[in-house]
Amino acid sequence: MIIEQYKAKNQYIVRYDNLLCFHSYRMTICCIKNNEIFLNKDYWNNYQSKTTNRYLYNFLNEFSVLKPKRRSDIEKYIKENKINFVDLESMKKELLKWFLEQ
Repeated sequence: MIIEQYKAKNQYIVRYDNLLCFHSYRMTICCIKNNEIFLNKDYWNNYQSKTTNRYLYNFLNEFSVLKPKRRSDIEKYIKENKINFVDLESMKKELLKWFLEQ
């Protein structure tokens, strides 16, 4: 596992072999595996901040095929099933285990 600061204090990326996750403070915001994107619905529905969103958009632009610039882009991608909308925090252990086994 490699942890790197990402663009600003309290924003970081965690790399686990073939899984890449963007974290803000202690919350997993988004993960990418094999170009499949998993967005934390708890963050998206309840805890959004303009700063974290800006870094989320940067993360997706840099590491995925999607190029969001604003919230409406993310919502469109969710509706189009280009982003998987999941409860990452409560499923963190199970999700990580599943990702690493794939």
